[in-house]
Amino acid sequence: MLYLSLSILSSTCIFLIFSQFTKYKIDNLQAIVFNYLTASLISYFLSDAEYGFTEGGSNTWIWVSIVMGILFIVIFNLMAVTTQKIGVAVASVASKVSLIIPVLIAVPLYNDEMPWIKVVGIILAILSVFLTFYSGDERLQLGKLWVLPVILFVGTGLLDTLLKFTQSVLLSKEQFNMFSSMLFAVAGLIGLIVAAILIIGTGRKFHLKNALAGIVLGIPNYGSIYFLLQTFEHSNMESSVIFPINNMGIVILSAVAAYIFFGEKLSGLNWTGIGMAVLAIGLISLS
Repeated sequence: MLYLSLSILSSTCIFLIFSQFTKYKIDNLQAIVFNYLTASLISYFLSDAEYGFTEGGSNTWIWVSIVMGILFIVIFNLMAVTTQKIGVAVASVASKVSLIIPVLIAVPLYNDEMPWIKVVGIILAILSVFLTFYSGDERLQLGKLWVLPVILFVGTGLLDTLLKFTQSVLLSKEQFNMFSSMLFAVAGLIGLIVAAILIIGTGRKFHLKNALAGIVLGIPNYGSIYFLLQTFEHSNMESSVIFPINNMGIVILSAVAAYIFFGEKLSGLNWTGIGMAVLAIGLISLS
């Protein structure tokens, strides 16, 4: 549970740091670029394995990390666009409810069991996410913009599924940091190219504070992936249990931390959702 707790804490820190970007007028894209470059460097220096291709056809994880790196930067920016166009509520629901994708895929792919108590827990978990982030925002009724949260839902779910598959099938213990470093480096490189194009084409200026914010963000971002991979490796829990606990833990801790540190108010429905999430975690864990 230690690695899972650290994964939840790291992911929660990401949300808390993002919440302060507007206050300090941080450029999201520039910060995101330095965030991924920082995470990549941490992975590189913490790895004691030799980087590069090996003979014998054991390099599939490298190509998967490149694909996931591309998805990382795309989904991350899609999350920002969804938040700006529709609102935080929809973006949060779409990204958190996506846990149902890896949980369901884990049943046929890894022979994970699905007893009734786990089914009830998963249903409560999904409902708790809706209640926790429900705001009654009228913008949720916008027609064609629903394609954004749908893509975000599918993309986030596929990323989680690919992460578990890579850890369980393609990676050895020694390759964890190599995989993470490659993934973050690809995301950072793509973001760097896009940021450079925007600076040259639109005259957007670079500010040192954006780089510093990205470095601060990159530390928990690396931790969120690394500790989740370690949870898969060292925990006796099935992936269909780990994903719900991880996502619900992030929901609960983020809501409580935002309330304590930033005074964000929650409605009665929001607190009901948090309580339901706790119950869901208990049911899924017992299963």
